[in-house]
Amino acid sequence: MRFFFEGNLYMDNTGKIAVGKINGFQGLKGYVKIFSETRPRDAIFGYDHLFVFRNNAWQKLEVEDTAYAGKSLVIKFKGFIDRTAIEPYYGLELFIENSQLKELDEGEYYLADLMGLTVKNEAGFIFGEVTEFLETGANDVLVARKNGQECLIPFTMGHTVIKVDLDAKEILVDWDEDDI
Repeated sequence: MRFFFEGNLYMDNTGKIAVGKINGFQGLKGYVKIFSETRPRDAIFGYDHLFVFRNNAWQKLEVEDTAYAGKSLVIKFKGFIDRTAIEPYYGLELFIENSQLKELDEGEYYLADLMGLTVKNEAGFIFGEVTEFLETGANDVLVARKNGQECLIPFTMGHTVIKVDLDAKEILVDWDEDDI
């Protein structure tokens, strides 16, 4: 089983997912530095267009060029010929539409699809609903919340995670309620 992280785990009612943010400028020809929330972080380069919410409206930005500048990711959007033209976009979040996500194979999930699922063990104990994932060096950690209580469960398929059932909106885990 493989899990994919594609931007902010929370999708709003517009069907858009935050995948990054414009956080600087590169040179004078309209290139912007990007903070990417995708994993791997340069996966943001795989989109031919992104969206921003500006002046109370969604605006589609077509990607003209992508590059690396040291450790920074940079993108040039079509129609922005210089830094002055792109400066008003500084600090704006970048989004994709749900339809831009690639189709996954059987047993693969976007972490966003797991948000809100009920987490329970084989004895039927409910740990709560998935509210977030924490990235650690070894593995991701699922955060389940119920009645204000938080439970952290290592997200390792075949070990602590027995089954993910999107239809039933459940994740079955091998975890003891005493470990809360």
